[in-house]
Amino acid sequence: LLAADLALAHVLVDEFQDTSASQLELIGRLTSGWSEGDGRTLFAVGDPMQSIYRFREAEVRNFLDAKAAGRINRVAVECLTLTRNFRSRRAVIDWINAVFPHVLPAADAARGEVAYAPVLPTHDAPAPDPTVELVAARDEPAHVVARVHEALAEGAASIAILVRARSHLADVLPALRAAGIAYVAVDLESLAER
Repeated sequence: LLAADLALAHVLVDEFQDTSASQLELIGRLTSGWSEGDGRTLFAVGDPMQSIYRFREAEVRNFLDAKAAGRINRVAVECLTLTRNFRSRRAVIDWINAVFPHVLPAADAARGEVAYAPVLPTHDAPAPDPTVELVAARDEPAHVVARVHEALAEGAASIAILVRARSHLADVLPALRAAGIAYVAVDLESLAER
């Protein structure tokens, strides 16, 4: 154990918001021999709003507690909060910042609930205003094809279609193919289906 401890100088934990109690205990054991100023580092990255692995016993509370205490187990950490969104355009960010605080709960660490934290956009290029449209499942493929045609007619160079699960594409991909719309669906459609 001492030999392993001496060999371990840096620990990086990705997706810390999805850490379970046993994983947190492992981090504690890996860093148990550390002392402040010994040059070893613990770097944890996570976004509590993206915690999705509760079914694997992940507890977003571990992230929230570590942030509040300024430490992960015995190791002191400096918390940095990033507020810029480098992916989405201003219209999308403005819409999300206006809607999500009313949709998500207030913060409650004991229940593992995280409040929405507004972000700042970095892209000012024009983008269409976001919309939310409710469509019956049987009408979804035709609706997606119609929206893609509209975007192409407006000059869109690339279009992303986001779905909750791969199975939701079972009817959408054939509809795109039937409409003559070229697409890339890496690892989503087997060669046998093509």
